[in-house]
Amino acid sequence: MAIIKPFKGYRYNSAKINNFGEVMAPPYDSLSDEQTDSFYDRNPYNAARLVSQRKLDADDENNNCYTRSRDFLNSWIEDKILIREDKPALYIYEETVTINRENYYNRGIVALLELTDYADGTVVPCEHPSTNSKNDRFNMISSTQSNNSLISCMYTDRDKVISATLSEIAEGPADMEFTTWNDIKHKLWAVTDEKIIKMITEALREKKIFIVDGHNRYEACLEYKNKQKAENPDYTGEESYNYVMTLISDSHDDGRVHLPVHRLVKTKHDIIESYFIAGIQEHFLVEKIIVDKLDDDMYETMRKQISTQRKETRIAMYTGKNYFFRFTFRDNKYIDMLMPEISESYRYLDINILNKLILEEQLGIDTDKDDSMIGYTRNIFEGMKAVDNNDFDCMFVMNPVRPAQLAAMTVSGERLPKRSVSIFPKPATGIVIHKFTPHI
Repeated sequence: MAIIKPFKGYRYNSAKINNFGEVMAPPYDSLSDEQTDSFYDRNPYNAARLVSQRKLDADDENNNCYTRSRDFLNSWIEDKILIREDKPALYIYEETVTINRENYYNRGIVALLELTDYADGTVVPCEHPSTNSKNDRFNMISSTQSNNSLISCMYTDRDKVISATLSEIAEGPADMEFTTWNDIKHKLWAVTDEKIIKMITEALREKKIFIVDGHNRYEACLEYKNKQKAENPDYTGEESYNYVMTLISDSHDDGRVHLPVHRLVKTKHDIIESYFIAGIQEHFLVEKIIVDKLDDDMYETMRKQISTQRKETRIAMYTGKNYFFRFTFRDNKYIDMLMPEISESYRYLDINILNKLILEEQLGIDTDKDDSMIGYTRNIFEGMKAVDNNDFDCMFVMNPVRPAQLAAMTVSGERLPKRSVSIFPKPATGIVIHKFTPHI
């Protein structure tokens, strides 16, 4: 049973902020140090300050990246840069993306979702978390006593009862409307009508909620809740830290796209190309594709050459030269023998085949432990640049996880390897803030 609650969120004050787009930021895990600086420079009240603080050599227990975010949040509330909603609200949040001259609308509900153990079966994870990121977010939550960004979840509503209600609300004037740095248009409606809130929360009550982005933050919030419960003799269960601020969307809406997360690899020893390719050929068809090395040509060619409508694994490997390799997996019997206890949906995941047969068997990288040897990017251009600058030895360009694979795995209770799926568009950080209170 999914418990969804309205809440009195904090939002930017229109009397203090002229352009909401200038104070929004990407999620913390999409911000490099360079990008963090760029968003800091956009506006002194940019929300990047609340989720992504630089670590300094002089940091100590009393002054560090987490306490600085806390101090920014508290001062902005005190100075009324951020103001609290008068009544508990559900927020209807819409993002509009234009792709190939066609508009796609992603619309969802911003609400508080009760934190429950996965074993309860109400909230279903899709990926394994990253331990380092989870610990980082736990420290941030503990310091700021807040959720400053949204995790993204989905539910299934084939009859689109909830979506119809959201569409009706979206016909009225928005409480916030702005465009962000990436040309995505955002609208937000604060819904305080108790009848509408009751209808939506009751409709969601019987739904399973699937986490598609924000596993680290969900698990960090759950850990924080459990810690507070154990240490607080006056615990009531009504404290708002028992919930996590969540964007909940219908899985049947067409405005959200699942993108691949490409792998960057830095090995302990140089990759000897001829030896590596010889080893790969035992399980893959290997093709060397030469490209006039213009960034656009290389990007488009790699993307097109691995794209496939068939149920097969194709991976491109870029090493900074005027060619790349295309690997087509052709040894199902071997992966079946290697992982007989795992479902077929998991075994044939592109990322599982990459992890087991290339990174682990050929390059000797433990994908569960050797985080320092693996980088992640959603942007092929950025990955190519990192390889060209010798920050990494190579990049493996992936296809997105197929929806049927994701659905089959979540139903069976399996989780994708960490950072397998990236959703687009992601909700802006700063759209609403949930500050912990003794009661919702």
